[in-house]
Amino acid sequence: ETETERMAAPTETETETDGSAGFQLVWDDDEPTPADDEPTPADDGGGDPDDPLADLPTPERSGGFAVQLAAFPTESEASSLMASLRGGGIEAFTMEAVVRGQTWYRVRVGNFRTRADAEAWLPVVAPFTTYEPMVMRD
Repeated sequence: ETETERMAAPTETETETDGSAGFQLVWDDDEPTPADDEPTPADDGGGDPDDPLADLPTPERSGGFAVQLAAFPTESEASSLMASLRGGGIEAFTMEAVVRGQTWYRVRVGNFRTRADAEAWLPVVAPFTTYEPMVMRD
């Protein structure tokens, strides 16, 4: 299987995995999500000038776009990439999708309200994967 096939297969039509919306988001943390009206650390307007992520749009728990770094047939491969991202200070999530009877574990960063916000993250996450990250519409 080529890298192109590995990345392309999970972007096809998904089948139901949890009996509801056709996919399941799996967040890799147990921390509560801030309420929509609560400021997050990146919302305070005083970014760290030494932090390369400080000037990027802040990922949210919901939005129309996400950056997909890769899709793997095993959860352990997805977990390994997630650990690398965490080590780089990047929060990501996995999304399980069943494509042609096989479960794929998609590793994504986001969500973002606009495609432009998601595209701003492409050069930041690219060094973490051997695949070409792409913006996906949710």
